[in-house]
Amino acid sequence: DGGQNYQPSNEFTGLTAGNYTITIKDANGCTKTCDEVTVGQPDALTCSTTPTDASCNSGSDGKITVTAGGGTPGYTYSIDGGQNYQPSNEFTGLTAGNYTITIKDANGCTKTCDEVTVGQPDALTCSTTPTDASCHGGSDGKITVTAGGGTPGYTYSIDGGQNYQPSNEFTGLTAGNYTITIKDANGCTKTCDEVTV
Repeated sequence: DGGQNYQPSNEFTGLTAGNYTITIKDANGCTKTCDEVTVGQPDALTCSTTPTDASCNSGSDGKITVTAGGGTPGYTYSIDGGQNYQPSNEFTGLTAGNYTITIKDANGCTKTCDEVTVGQPDALTCSTTPTDASCHGGSDGKITVTAGGGTPGYTYSIDGGQNYQPSNEFTGLTAGNYTITIKDANGCTKTCDEVTV
């Protein structure tokens, strides 16, 4: 402070980053001003997040990847408000929702990232339109399936999901009750209501 106050200790602590000029005084009151000294600081912590949506509606395979910078490397990552930290920058097994990630560097400095949203596809839907066999005991019945939601690229099964076909029509059917299962491009499935030919 320019010689206004002196202390016996040769250490000054609790300083923020900046330039400082130290003055020393001996037992006879003689003084000497040291060269200006700079106390530095790490760059500000930064973080960005990249979400990966869940594959299926109500699924739990969403993911958040965190990119940290600044501070002092040796980052750890928290998804629960800083209660627990992990060394990996990926959080997996997530359901759809909003998440807030906190990062901590090697010096214990923390930064809260912007809120990030893990999404999900719309719920799969399916409806069926039966066409009756032309004759009693005939085998020209048909079921046409209309699929929606999920991730397009649907396939269709009439045998409980053992075999799927790209066509949304099942032909050559005899009279009876049938249950169709649809599967989307992500492997999510939906069983349609039973339909009668």
